[in-house]
Amino acid sequence: MSKKLYMGIGLVPLLATAAFLMAPMAAQGATCINPCHPHWYVNGSEVAQGEEVQTLAWGALTLESEPAGKAAPVTCNNVAGGTVENPVGGGSGIGNTENFATYQCVDTECPAGVVANWEKEFNVVSPPQFLPWPSEVTGSNTTNQSTKTFKLNSTGVKVELECDARHMTSGNAACGEHLSCTPQTESTKIQPGICSAATSTPFEPGVNELCWLAAPVKCETIAPTHLQDPQLENGTNQGNGQSKLIFNQPAGSGLSCASGALTGITSQSLKTMGYLGSELVQVKNTEGPGGPLS
Repeated sequence: MSKKLYMGIGLVPLLATAAFLMAPMAAQGATCINPCHPHWYVNGSEVAQGEEVQTLAWGALTLESEPAGKAAPVTCNNVAGGTVENPVGGGSGIGNTENFATYQCVDTECPAGVVANWEKEFNVVSPPQFLPWPSEVTGSNTTNQSTKTFKLNSTGVKVELECDARHMTSGNAACGEHLSCTPQTESTKIQPGICSAATSTPFEPGVNELCWLAAPVKCETIAPTHLQDPQLENGTNQGNGQSKLIFNQPAGSGLSCASGALTGITSQSLKTMGYLGSELVQVKNTEGPGGPLS
């Protein structure tokens, strides 16, 4: 596998990346006399300071390489869970992406199929030690908010892009049966040992034998140059009009991949809502200690 990309909130962060997960909004048309602070609102009511609201984000994201063509684009379905809150004492809304997963990824350099008796698939993962990803609503502390667009800046985003081969054993199969796939090793993963005639060790029944067809590509946020800060767009209702995270990173600003050899640019969008009751989660400007600006 050559150097590829994803995207988690994110982001990808995952890409979410994560990725990538909290809720959205576009700018409020109002002018602040005091500094403006965007706060989270649930079903139209401001979230109490210090109260955590569980959120869910989902949708397809694409990660493309910069320079263009240096790696194949990767598209994955993404699901991310976490929380948002308004900090005690004021300030901009914050959040955490606490879990992130991808599925049905498509990458032309890791096509679907099998390798010998192994199932093959492309994954974007964020090992548990890389979570949570903290986030903060940005773009609010200006005098005139009438043309300002809010973003959700996620930091600490780290994801790995992997072209895997795997197979669930049905018995005490000797690892020598799968020598066509040479396992890789890393401390964060459970991997079978490299087999040989002298050291062949049977797998236990039901073990998920896993190996990489190439070394994973790691992507991460590095402030201030490599960011994962999707635009926030407020939704209108609890049905099909839920809020969105719109990934439209400008050139040169995306995940740093393969130790800086590539930049991963995330595109498309995620929908987001409250987890417990499909609540409408929005962001609105708050002026000083007062109420929302509309």
